[in-house]
Amino acid sequence: MIKSSEFNWKNDDINEQNFPIIAQKKKEQQVECELYTIDCAMTGDAILKEMDEKGYLACTLPELLAFEKIYRKEWTKNWIIIALGAQWRDLARGVHVPYLGRDIDGRGLGFFWLGGGYNPCCQFLVSRKSLETGSIGTQENRQSDTWSLHYCPSCGHKLPTL
Repeated sequence: MIKSSEFNWKNDDINEQNFPIIAQKKKEQQVECELYTIDCAMTGDAILKEMDEKGYLACTLPELLAFEKIYRKEWTKNWIIIALGAQWRDLARGVHVPYLGRDIDGRGLGFFWLGGGYNPCCQFLVSRKSLETGSIGTQENRQSDTWSLHYCPSCGHKLPTL
């Protein structure tokens, strides 16, 4: 799935060895995703707690890659889109999360340290919890758009909606 993406730059630690879920062959999936924003600087753990309280789940790397592939043309601003649901621990025990970003070198896939601070220019790819797993939450103090990701988890290609 990573290899089929057209990034100008990529962190080499974002691979199938460190994220084995992206190598697993699964049936197609459909996930409704939104971009979750914050109003002030926060830590990754505080953002995850706030998302949980508002009824959201942080998306994973396959969902982030599918978002990038399916909505590549719509994703034109210099936003940073982060998947807090995909975490990798390095040899020094630091926890990192993947993000999509744009800079003067073009589009890329990189890592942020989970324990670091995030500011309001960061956006987080999330899905809503089901009614069985938690409350829906409110949309107060945030801006979001919703995207439907109907994709193949193996390669990230968009699949037709039945």
